[in-house]
Amino acid sequence: MTVIHEDNNAVTATHLSEDNPGHDYQIDFGDSSHEISFQNGPVKEHGVNGITSEALLAILIHRTEVLNSNFPCAENEAALDGLNQALNAFESRTQNRIDRGVEGENKL
Repeated sequence: MTVIHEDNNAVTATHLSEDNPGHDYQIDFGDSSHEISFQNGPVKEHGVNGITSEALLAILIHRTEVLNSNFPCAENEAALDGLNQALNAFESRTQNRIDRGVEGENKL
C-alpha cells in the first residue's frame, strides 16, 4: 500500500496493490473508508468489473460545476478546464480504439 495523497483535513488516498497497479484505491477520512476499483482487464475478456477514469472525471466535473455555481472563482474555472481536457482526451482515445477495432482488447 502506498499513500498517494493526503490533504490538510487528513483525507488520505492510498494505492492498495503493488501486484496490480493502477486498479484499486482507498479513500480514508475520519472513521470512514471507501474503496475505488477501476476496470481491470479488457471488457471483452473480463466484463465490466470496475469504474473508468471517464466516470470519475465526470463526477469531478459535476461536483466542481456545482461548487463553482455557488462559489465562483478562477481556480474552479481552471480546474474545470483541466478536468474537461482530461475527459476529452480519454474519450478521444476510446474513439480512436473503436475506429481501429481494438477497444475492449489488450492491443495497441
